[in-house]
Amino acid sequence: MFRSFTTGKLNKLAPLWMGLPSALVVFYPTLSYGQNNQNSFYNPIPITANTTVNDRLTVQDMPTGEGGFARDYRINLRAGDQVAIDLRSDEFDTMVMLIGDDGTTIVANDDSTEGGTNSLAFARITESGDYIVRVRTYAATGGGLFSLEVTRLQPVP
Repeated sequence: MFRSFTTGKLNKLAPLWMGLPSALVVFYPTLSYGQNNQNSFYNPIPITANTTVNDRLTVQDMPTGEGGFARDYRINLRAGDQVAIDLRSDEFDTMVMLIGDDGTTIVANDDSTEGGTNSLAFARITESGDYIVRVRTYAATGGGLFSLEVTRLQPVP
């Protein structure tokens, strides 16, 4: 990688090394790296339907790329479920998303029909499996305390 000089003097080799240690970062992925650490960087918090989650969105959560932050929750839903996703906060402008296993956005809502900055979204589930409920700020509006509830709606008899 480096050519040595026949004079053997270190001062002729030194200019080749200057600045290189920080530039020579090598990553050697192994099979066990991906298998054992697959969820170490991204691990949505498991939740169940018909329960309320009271939590806090902070700068330690995922950046959205728009100046705000997001936190993901994993929920298992069944085909035929009809769900209401209610996200409320007095501290930031909310946005809620339901994301399928393949990354497709099923539904998203910034402001509920009641006005204000809370979010309310409805979805009919067509495939059973795990879904992601993403709680995020709208644009770059900070963070704070919030309440999230995913409700399985019952058909009217």
